[in-house]
Amino acid sequence: MTSRLFALLVLLTLVPAAFVLWFMNAAVTAESESARQRVREAYRGQLRLVRARLDPLWRAHAARLAGAGAPARRFEQLVTDGLAEGLVVLDAAGNVVFPDRDARRRLQQMDELRARDRNVFLPTQAALRLSIDLVDAEHPSPLPGSLRETSIAGVWALSPDAGSVVALYRTGRLEEMMHDFLHQVETGGVAFIAIPPGEPADGEAIAAGPWLPGWQLTYVPLDGDARAADAARRRTIYIAAAVAGIVLIALAGVGVGAAIRRHLGLARLKTDLVAAASHELRTPLASTAVLVDGLLADANPDPIKTREYLQLIAAENTRLSRVVENFLTFARADRGAVRLTFGPVDPAAVIGAAIDSVGAHVTDAGTLRVDVAGDLPPLVADPDALRGALVNLIDNALKYTSTEKRIVVRARADGPGHVRFEVADNGIGIPRREQGRIFRRFHRVDTRLAGNATGVGLGLSIVDAIARAHGGTVSVQSAPGAGSTFALRLPCLPPGAAA
Repeated sequence: MTSRLFALLVLLTLVPAAFVLWFMNAAVTAESESARQRVREAYRGQLRLVRARLDPLWRAHAARLAGAGAPARRFEQLVTDGLAEGLVVLDAAGNVVFPDRDARRRLQQMDELRARDRNVFLPTQAALRLSIDLVDAEHPSPLPGSLRETSIAGVWALSPDAGSVVALYRTGRLEEMMHDFLHQVETGGVAFIAIPPGEPADGEAIAAGPWLPGWQLTYVPLDGDARAADAARRRTIYIAAAVAGIVLIALAGVGVGAAIRRHLGLARLKTDLVAAASHELRTPLASTAVLVDGLLADANPDPIKTREYLQLIAAENTRLSRVVENFLTFARADRGAVRLTFGPVDPAAVIGAAIDSVGAHVTDAGTLRVDVAGDLPPLVADPDALRGALVNLIDNALKYTSTEKRIVVRARADGPGHVRFEVADNGIGIPRREQGRIFRRFHRVDTRLAGNATGVGLGLSIVDAIARAHGGTVSVQSAPGAGSTFALRLPCLPPGAAA
């Protein structure tokens, strides 16, 4: 029954704890996903805004390509200003007027010069070569309002609205220009990237617009560390809340478990107490009834037999009275109604009174021996309570010593201010694990060790209560099979005090 209750308690504790963990994990996941979604939506909005702002930037750049002047002069100016990596100039009919034969001859001269001296820097050599290569590869045609990919891989062409020139750009140069353009758009917490055609892009990429057909735009968050720290902070808060909830559930479970354990313990103690008390009360009553029936059945009572029977009845009556007295003492102590009357008490007199109280149970003169040191100082004690404590210790010694009982009751001075009473026996002894529990109420030593000895588990708890009420202590030294020695240490009457 107890194991099932505790299994149910563990289940009732673990299920809510698992639910709290699941709920907190789901909350963290949902909150993180919601935060990421909000950030993505914000970045997508900025990405569309950036794309819209790119059109006027490219339109302005194309407008800077238009102009008048000699074709060679326009080529050199646009290239040296970094507005193009190559240039083809057309006439009104769309015919190529640059690069012409002079341009081709000039490129040949540049090549020869570089061949003689590799350290010579010719800023327009590469641009002129690219322009000539394009004219050789195709007939350039202007396409205003858009970049187009030429027949040379990785080379793009751009024309102003007038269509008089075709500016050439390699893919890397366009990426640099897009980088510069994107940095002109004010954005917060994100960097935008242009991706050329044919290169892989993420799921957030969008088309770069009509000026860059086939190109895509995407973004890279710059505040990733801050967002990660914020997510970690939220996760920590949620985990702390989950742990706090689990701790509260565990504490509640521990409290409920302790309450159930106390309830079961009290129920078990109640059952054991009723059974033990019934046995303790029934045994002397049954013995007395048998003895009385024996006397009543004798038509001619024998005086000797009658006296023996009466002595046995008196002994059983004393035993019954002692059980009832222990119950009453426990009940008064439990209600806090014990009233002790302290005064000077002779240790030898208290031991004598205790021996007289248990004398009826001691049939063998060698069973009980008294050893009281001379000139013991008087105690400050309640004589009846102290006698009751010694009676309980002696009763315990008699009860848990089977054959050849040898019990010694001693009294010795213990330092200048205390007297030590000892009750030593040669009984079954007490295991070390039990020695710390035997002074608890209703605790009884394991029946496998106690044998046929009975009791309700109140005697030693009453001794402990009396010792503490006198400002003293009770202790035990014992080992299984080697007997036990219970010591009651009580304070003496201070020297010079009125006796």
